Amino acid sequence: MEPPKDTDFSTTANIVAAFTSARRQEKCATPLSLDDTTFQAASQQQQMFILINAERVDRGLPALQMDTTLLSQIAFNHSKELIDYNYFGHASPLHNGLFDKANASVDTLLTNRALAENIFGGGIPPAAMVYGYMYKDAGSSWGHRRNILSATATWVGIGFVSGAGTPYGTYNTIDFLGDSADNPYTPPDTADTTSPALDAPTITNNPAGGALAVQVTNVSDGDSPDGVGDVVGVVFYLGAAVVNGKPQTVSATQSQSDPGTWTASLPAPAAGVAVGTLHAVAVDGSGNYMDCAAGAGRCVPTYGDMKPPTMKPPVRPAPRHQPAPCHKPAPHHKPAPCHTPAPPRPHASRPSSVDTPHGAGVATRAGR
Repeated sequence: MEPPKDTDFSTTANIVAAFTSARRQEKCATPLSLDDTTFQAASQQQQMFILINAERVDRGLPALQMDTTLLSQIAFNHSKELIDYNYFGHASPLHNGLFDKANASVDTLLTNRALAENIFGGGIPPAAMVYGYMYKDAGSSWGHRRNILSATATWVGIGFVSGAGTPYGTYNTIDFLGDSADNPYTPPDTADTTSPALDAPTITNNPAGGALAVQVTNVSDGDSPDGVGDVVGVVFYLGAAVVNGKPQTVSATQSQSDPGTWTASLPAPAAGVAVGTLHAVAVDGSGNYMDCAAGAGRCVPTYGDMKPPTMKPPVRPAPRHQPAPCHKPAPHHKPAPCHTPAPPRPHASRPSSVDTPHGAGVATRAGR
């Protein structure tokens, strides 16, 4: 995705003008309509939600529902991960993520459902992000736009995290979910916003020049409303979890006799990496994580330590007239006559990212 250039998204009027102009270039006569008071009072999350649904409804697609408890928590935690471990991508160094349905690395409520994800890094307003996804996405083969306009998507979770001194400043993750009448999705009543607790990791065997046997004990997750958010995995690493964009973590095995104990075998340390830099990271089903270093004693979270900024109640769009459907650009990236977008392809696509000279990064992934 290419961030929009020379466009001011600071006012509602400017946003409406930019989106309406872009639609007209695609021969869509339906202008964007926003209530200035509602939009300017909305959080970053809600502004993005309003615009995503406006783009869908004005193309004859049903509005998405906001999941503020599970999908948004997972999205928030992924954005936080991008900052904490200094990488940019969908594949997590801490767990298998949304797209590994065979492995319970995210909450089982998401198993066997159509899922997709957009991520963005850059210090621009939510409106500029959505505009880029929708109208400047040729560099990503319009994958972000397909996710937003997916005919199978029914729910969305949105998470923003900002970090001073990071490559992109603000990171955004959008997670889409599709359910059906025969397999309906119901979000948990409350969000799990507290990370797991664990003892500091230890080395149980350190042969000269050989692999390290490591262990962590008393891993637990005490904040799991409605059975959501149990610890789903532990990883170990030495030094850094990600080096040059590549995960350096090793997944642990949970003890059958003592579920709070996890063990793993780490490769012999690379030159210059001390065994004293051992870390263990426990992750729960909402993507909350606790990173505990060797010698730290017991790592215990503060209640709600992974809570996102206060979310306003979901904004549901006002009923609209049935518009003349708009469309996504044809594969050659030139507008064609308006039509309702086809559903995304059912197979998973390889993640891609584009870093632009304007300080933004973006990637998209769709899976099923």
